[in-house]
Amino acid sequence: MRDIYKYAIALAFVIAIFVFAIVSNQNAMFGGADVAGKEAIAKINPNYKPWFAPLWQPKPETESMLFALQAAIGALVIGYFIGFEHGRKAVREQSAQADSNEKGRHAALKSGQHSEDGGHVSAANKQEKVD
Repeated sequence: MRDIYKYAIALAFVIAIFVFAIVSNQNAMFGGADVAGKEAIAKINPNYKPWFAPLWQPKPETESMLFALQAAIGALVIGYFIGFEHGRKAVREQSAQADSNEKGRHAALKSGQHSEDGGHVSAANKQEKVD
């Protein structure tokens, strides 16, 4: 199976997961984990006091910008590794092609079917040399 089909199937699967999550939970509140954690702790122990406070609390705009930067860096890392694997596969294919060409050349040399310039001689060329 070609890689493009594998990627298409994987992408369709990921999209299906998102669609299923949204359709099956239409009345759900898709909030952040921070808020859910605070609410769960408040239900369990209403008198709970945090052990420490954050050293820096950025403005909401800055927080969104930092989150977007984190997502962009993650996308770059994933893209790098996908490109790296694609390049490695291309090099392997070129190496395999070169090896098969080299084996064919050696076989032709071994059987005596080679031209003066080192290339392979076809049956038609062989006939011309005989005439």
